[in-house]
Amino acid sequence: MERIGLYHAQGMILFRLWQADGIPQRVLAHDMHVTPPTASSTLRRMERDGWIERRRDPADHRVVRVFLTEKSRRLHDAAHASFAALEREMTAILTEGEHDVLRRCLLKVQHYLIAAGGEDSGLGCLSTVPPSEGKAKGAPP
Repeated sequence: MERIGLYHAQGMILFRLWQADGIPQRVLAHDMHVTPPTASSTLRRMERDGWIERRRDPADHRVVRVFLTEKSRRLHDAAHASFAALEREMTAILTEGEHDVLRRCLLKVQHYLIAAGGEDSGLGCLSTVPPSEGKAKGAPP
């Protein structure tokens, strides 16, 4: 992300918007675990640089929604490909069995975080793996 001029937090905002474009700015701040003024400052820079667009909700003008731009949509596939390549590189030293153990352990942690955080925890990005996949004994539902 830094190679294209984005800081870590800005990359996380894009990942969140790739999951749910047009979410309210207040929700985005909550999901990123930052205060609304901090989110507003970061979003202002991202808007200036053409990564996002903020618009008032037509039904409730008090709500500001955050949308991806074409520039950030084009980055989506490249970002995911980059992370997939990084994952392949980081797990290349593992045997198939070790890779399976690592996956089961990470899924167990994921299920715990989802259960501990509840639906409105900001951990919604973790719910992309089906709950039944890789379920270990004693893992939260």
